[in-house]
This record gives sequence, C-alpha cells and structure tokens, in this order.
Amino acid sequence: MLQFPHISQCEELRLSLERDYHSLCERQPIGRLLFREFCATRPELSRCVAFLDGVAEYEVTPDDKRKACGRQLTQNFLSHTGPDLIPEVPRQLVTNCTQRLEQGPCKDLFQELTRLTHEYLSVAPFADY
Repeated sequence: MLQFPHISQCEELRLSLERDYHSLCERQPIGRLLFREFCATRPELSRCVAFLDGVAEYEVTPDDKRKACGRQLTQNFLSHTGPDLIPEVPRQLVTNCTQRLEQGPCKDLFQELTRLTHEYLSVAPFADY
C-alpha cells in the first residue's frame, strides 16, 4: 500500500523547493490556476490576469487580425477611458506601444508591458497569496 513518508523525512525537500513567483505561478499548472483564482478575488489583480490572457491571445492571432486585436487590448487595458485600466504601467511605455502598433503590429509588441505586469504580480500580490 502506498503511503506518504513521515514529515521528518520531507523536511530537507521542503527547504529545497523553489517558492518564487515564476516557479509557483507561471511554470506549475496547478499553482498557476490557484494564483489566478486568488487574483479573481481582487479586481485590480483580475485586470492584470485578463491583460496577460489578452496578450497571449494577441500573440497567436493571425497577422491580418493582429492590429485589431492589439487596438482592443490598448483600449481595454491601457487607455484612461478603458474599462479595465492597468494603472501600474508607465504612460510613456503605453504611448510607445500604441505608436508601434500603428506602424505595424509585431508579435512581441506587449513584451515589456507583460514583463512589468508579471513584476507587479510577483511582489505584493504574490506575498498575499
């Protein structure tokens, strides 16, 4: 019969496990889902997760529809009049992103904004989680 080892045998393993945002909330599927559930309980965090989901969708959108998808993302999450504004992003970066979108939408257009959003989520929200 299978059984768990005694807790004293697991102490070393407990100390060696990574407990950082990237490991628990991005790489591990269950940890990712649990962190998303936690974020769903707070509107400001839910907006960040929705933005990250939108960027993931943008990256796999066909080239002919990518510009429209990018505009929708900027209107919803980066515009002052947008319903789900993410205030943690510097306005200059939003301006640069919008200009690059109009010049020609590339797959990594939102890369810096995504990095900043993950950086924001990895500090206080992750500590609360």
